[in-house]
Amino acid sequence: MKRAKILLLFVSLLGCLIFLLQPVALATGITVFVTVISSEDGPHETDAAVDDAVVSWASGVYSNNMDTMQKLEIPRASALEVTAIGRTEVGYDRVHIYNSEGEEIRRLSGVIHTTFTVPGSSIRVRFVTDGSVTDQGVVVSVRAVAMEGDESPGASASAGFSPGK
Repeated sequence: MKRAKILLLFVSLLGCLIFLLQPVALATGITVFVTVISSEDGPHETDAAVDDAVVSWASGVYSNNMDTMQKLEIPRASALEVTAIGRTEVGYDRVHIYNSEGEEIRRLSGVIHTTFTVPGSSIRVRFVTDGSVTDQGVVVSVRAVAMEGDESPGASASAGFSPGK
């Protein structure tokens, strides 16, 4: 369990680093993929150590005319707690969040600070901006949570990060 918490801390720090380096990534076309396997000796179907796994995507300080989509996933999770925090140009730059079935479940813009639960093991985040005015951007994170009757929220976590389309 101690190893899992150290791994979680490392992934959180890596997420912050990605968020801070986002302007560099946009300028250079860097793509970063993060995969987390919370196990001392490799991935296991029943590994309960990922209960603390958090997978995040950050837009960073964004540019005009963006349209990017990112999947956030914790395989075998029965539900995800989704947290979105940040700021976009009100009414013009939007974050769309879709469930695993492709249905839009949230459309966010302006000052964003929300947490909600979605059934399933994945969501898609789409970030669309207009041709003028930008802001600080947004960070969207998911963590596995158990649905009623489930014993374990998940077994592993993975996410990709792509700074643009």
